[in-house]
Amino acid sequence: MNVFVSYTTRDPHINSDSLSLIVEPISKLGIPFIDLLHNDSSDKQKRVEDELGNSNLFVLLESESIKSSKWVKWEVDKANSLGIPIKKIRIVNDIPVINQVVAAISG
Repeated sequence: MNVFVSYTTRDPHINSDSLSLIVEPISKLGIPFIDLLHNDSSDKQKRVEDELGNSNLFVLLESESIKSSKWVKWEVDKANSLGIPIKKIRIVNDIPVINQVVAAISG
């Protein structure tokens, strides 16, 4: 199963260090794609589009600033149009602990 993770780095607690903490719990369910961590392509936007199109599950990290991100909105709309199930993980001040991530995704 391919798992696409959508987020915005507009919130200071969403960064490569915090995102790396959720790779392991998501990996228990499938192969995660987190743009900031896994996108080494020269055409980064195309890679994001391809990864999203090949995903079986969409995980939205719901931080305060996602409402103002046009890119996150596009990703959510695209996932909906492709019929990809969306799981949401609410992020307030910090990335959730491993058990919260697993519960949110597998529930």
